[in-house]
Amino acid sequence: MRYHIGKAMLTDDVNDTISYADVYDIVKETMQQPAKLLEYVAHRIAENLEQAFPEIEAIDLCLTKLNPPMGADCSGAGVELHLINDKTKC
Repeated sequence: MRYHIGKAMLTDDVNDTISYADVYDIVKETMQQPAKLLEYVAHRIAENLEQAFPEIEAIDLCLTKLNPPMGADCSGAGVELHLINDKTKC
């Protein structure tokens, strides 16, 4: 996630940044909702994070399904999203 961290750098106060614990809770809750496609889940995670933290300027998100049921000998299949939150721009 890209967001301004300048204030947190000076204050050492978790209230001046985005809490990783809060991010984890949002991702965990989103992952518990059934879905068929990784693309859909990745988009929902990004949407939920942007909604909770409007100060996010961009999100780079990688989501991998381990041992996907596709008949190939691979450790995982995944998607990557690179999103820019235009709402943070003036």
